[in-house]
Amino acid sequence: MSLPISHEVLIVGAGPVGLSLALDLARRGVSVRIIDARAEPSPVSRATEVQPRTLEIFEAMGVARALIGEGVKILGLDLRDDGELITSLDTTSADTPFPFLLSLPQARLEAILTAALLGHGVRVERGVSIRWPEADEDSAVAVLTGAAEERARFRYIVGCDGEASTTRAALRLTFKGAAYPQDYVVCDLELDGPTHLDHSRLHVFLSAHGTLTLAPLPGGRWRLLAELPDDAALSPDHPTLQALLDHRAMPGLRAIAEGAVHRYPAARRAVERMRDGRVFLAGDAAHVHSPVGGLGMNLGIEDAFNLGWKLAAVLRHGAHDPLLDSYEAERAPAAQAETRQTHLATVLFQLRLPIARFARDQLLQTLTRSRAMRQQTLETMTELRVSYAGSPLVEEHQKSALWSSIDNDRAVESPTLVDWERFLEGPRAGSRAPDVYLTQGLGERPVWLYELLRDHRVVVLLFDGAAHTVLGGLNLDHIAQALRARFADRVRPILVVPAAARPEELTWDGEVLYDVEQLLHRRYAAQSECVYALRPDTFIGFRAQPADGPKLLAWLERVFGG
Repeated sequence: MSLPISHEVLIVGAGPVGLSLALDLARRGVSVRIIDARAEPSPVSRATEVQPRTLEIFEAMGVARALIGEGVKILGLDLRDDGELITSLDTTSADTPFPFLLSLPQARLEAILTAALLGHGVRVERGVSIRWPEADEDSAVAVLTGAAEERARFRYIVGCDGEASTTRAALRLTFKGAAYPQDYVVCDLELDGPTHLDHSRLHVFLSAHGTLTLAPLPGGRWRLLAELPDDAALSPDHPTLQALLDHRAMPGLRAIAEGAVHRYPAARRAVERMRDGRVFLAGDAAHVHSPVGGLGMNLGIEDAFNLGWKLAAVLRHGAHDPLLDSYEAERAPAAQAETRQTHLATVLFQLRLPIARFARDQLLQTLTRSRAMRQQTLETMTELRVSYAGSPLVEEHQKSALWSSIDNDRAVESPTLVDWERFLEGPRAGSRAPDVYLTQGLGERPVWLYELLRDHRVVVLLFDGAAHTVLGGLNLDHIAQALRARFADRVRPILVVPAAARPEELTWDGEVLYDVEQLLHRRYAAQSECVYALRPDTFIGFRAQPADGPKLLAWLERVFGG
């Protein structure tokens, strides 16, 4: 008799990435088991900064407010060289409901995620490790060792067990890359002295002696992260940390009430593939990079959010297994891009020669004087610029400009040349869908657009354009009816009309969003009839101008299987 399925998904590793994936799957109705080789949660918090994009993910999971309630909002970054301010960046202009970085020790983040997971009936099994996963056509068997040895069968296994991943080792996958010559030191401490540091900002200090970052923590404390020279000997005493502050930070800062001092190496590596049959890798098990920028934990949580809805679509909603191939197709390039960016920043920050440092500082000042470059840097820093434009899972269509109208006659459905150009410059397929505050919502209550994306379904926004026409309305009505008939439990069609009432000729009895102020129309460059399909991970999967029903249905069949 074959071994029965224990759970649909086994998650190996109960750090932020594994817990996020488990919570996302559990809320989508997937049967999950999560194990961790450590007997107790680690008290060491290497990661503290939660990026705005990650807060959007946690909002979808229902835990963002709890995290924000315990953390410190970081509203910007100040970059100095030898104590002199080079440039500042403010996060408050970021295009998100969460225009700030959240500073929260990793141990507290894990505790909040663990409690939320327990609320879904899933308990972390500690002191349990995986020894050997074996996969066949429809399942994977793992040997689990804890108080006793156990063989268990799952539909899929996901290794979220960090840089020294036993899951990756069991698959014999290479972890290509190189270590940085410098180690880093981390310590939580209190600061005193005549120099005041704004506790709502991240402070990065560059110098000929090396880099040092001070990030605010709850309770008025600070997280110190510093690069160490190759030959540095680190001991957890006051003079060592004080020397780092004296040589690199602003004059007069004194380290008091230090916590434990930790030294760890840094590297940039990536696994040769993130999927091996029924086994996936996420987070540090799949990729690591320089700690500059504090993106590592956030990158792993994005992995989890990308994979979670796809696993749920296959296990719960009839999608075909090839959908899961898009996980690596999307996340591997994203990780590679982050590794390149953090490596470049690391190299620039580690410049020692005076002429090289002067050139770097001038370059940074010049770039950040440009509003466009400041915004681009901000979006990169806050993880809002991630794109899956090259993914096989995204698609867009726009008719030739020759099809557009040369005047502003809104009685016809074709866009004007201006509308055509605006759509071309609008949010592209593969990019993060812009969130919009809808004052009317789907009823009387105002809502954020992302509130509509909190289940497993793809949300299809059928825009009527700036002015309603009978022909256009009938086309959107037909598309909505076809979506409901073909993908009833997988797609959520919503008609978006720029008025306060439903057009009379519509037979569609489903959801209608009354975009009276045309906030959504403008944000999505929908001045004429068009369609956007928003994936459950809040990325744009498909868009077309005009709304093209056959192409949309073909894309959905490719996503979910014919």
